[in-house]
Amino acid sequence: MVTLRPLCLLAALVLCATTVLPAGAQNAQRQLVIVLDQEPGGTDPAQSIAQPSTAMLTENVEEPLVGADNNGRPVPTLGRWTIIDGGKIVEFHLKPGIKFHSGDPLTATDVVFSIERSMAQSASFRSYYRGNFDHAAAVNPATVRFYFKTANVSLIYARNLYIGSKAYYDRVGEKEYVAAMDGTGPYKLVTYKAGQYADLEAFDGYWGGTPAIKKVRFYFIKDDSTRAAKLRSGEADLIVAAPWDQADALQKSGFHIASADTHPLMAINFQLWNPSTPWAKLKVRQAIAHAIDGNAIATGLLHNVPTREPMLTLGEVGFDPTLKPYSYDPALAKKLLAEAGFPNGFTMPIFWPQSAYGMRETVEAVALYLKAVGITVNVTQLETVQNQALLDKQAKDPNFVYVQLRSMPLSNYSDPASMTYFTLSAHGANSVYKPSDPHFEDLADEAITEYDDKQRGATVRKALRMVYDDVGIIGLWHAKTLYAMKPDVTYTPVQHRMPLMRLMNVRLKGN
Repeated sequence: MVTLRPLCLLAALVLCATTVLPAGAQNAQRQLVIVLDQEPGGTDPAQSIAQPSTAMLTENVEEPLVGADNNGRPVPTLGRWTIIDGGKIVEFHLKPGIKFHSGDPLTATDVVFSIERSMAQSASFRSYYRGNFDHAAAVNPATVRFYFKTANVSLIYARNLYIGSKAYYDRVGEKEYVAAMDGTGPYKLVTYKAGQYADLEAFDGYWGGTPAIKKVRFYFIKDDSTRAAKLRSGEADLIVAAPWDQADALQKSGFHIASADTHPLMAINFQLWNPSTPWAKLKVRQAIAHAIDGNAIATGLLHNVPTREPMLTLGEVGFDPTLKPYSYDPALAKKLLAEAGFPNGFTMPIFWPQSAYGMRETVEAVALYLKAVGITVNVTQLETVQNQALLDKQAKDPNFVYVQLRSMPLSNYSDPASMTYFTLSAHGANSVYKPSDPHFEDLADEAITEYDDKQRGATVRKALRMVYDDVGIIGLWHAKTLYAMKPDVTYTPVQHRMPLMRLMNVRLKGN
């Protein structure tokens, strides 16, 4: 019996050697679990085109016509483009061999179908094109042309035209098309449970190469602490929007942290249409700017995560390094208030929507800083629907009394030229800024029609310098999105965009 033991041990070792899979093979069988901080706004990009939470999920399934590199710059993906007639015509030449998950080939007909459907279904999508989009036409199966009344960079830089299959739509109809996306992306949508999770599987016919990670589950969990707990317990491989106050502790526990410059710019936004308000005076707005210690908010309250550029961030087209945050100087603030005729201060409202991390801490700090120079602030929190109604009202009522702490869609969103136009110019549906220099509107118009980065950037800088000098908004801090992950997971986030979860940028150890 003793002489058999080495043989038994050898057999056991051989059995173990034949059943342990290499890391790459184990990863192929592993379901990657990712926890998002928001519930996607459905599974149809055309119906929720402006919702970052939707793009987190859907960009992996239904791709936009124009891609973005890891710095957020537009790059050809489904096709390359040519600018014709100064931008009034944009021609796309589709990459050959691309197929939808349904097996249908990508053609120019699908592109025309997609923009016509987006125009019909999404007011947000239509707003990007200022009403100057004329039509799209298939030149041949591989070429499509977009016609504009005047040039508009949004088609390229906004990256919001997601391409679906017309042949699939015609077969299954609207209801099934919305429920079961048919995209060209690296992953197929398998299951979607509203309010709970979505399951994705790798699309082996993906034109960009077969994804190494075969199965992914996205959970939707808004609570910050719960997401972090899922990561710590091993239930999640990666969490999006890791809480800023837990980032250091997670890193010390061995988790990796990656960060991306993403929107929003947290700013105080004045309604300047009403000349009877104290803040209609430039010196009052200057006083408010100098009364607030933005550095203390960013470093102390917000754990040194946000950056402090007053308009755009480094790397964006139109970034101006000469613009600096307004200095914290309460003595100067009091002096300016007295010069403006308010030596004893005044009372003003600040409305704020609970829609971004760090907003509550910021509005509470702002109220205390302003109280110290004699300005009494009445703070009102708004639900999303209430906030939109208020934005609509103030844009139409020149006598409205309105100041808001707002996550401004200006930087790290799509293209600064587009966002300057839509957020600050009179063309924007909810614009509250009334520039003292009427040339601002001309600059906003000019920037959105200029495809050359250098010229567009110069125009954006001029326009935003006006806003800065006019203290039209007071930019307090720029957000960063933190991604926390297990030690064997690596993720490279996309910068200068809405927060994305691009699965092809995830790497597992051993792959």
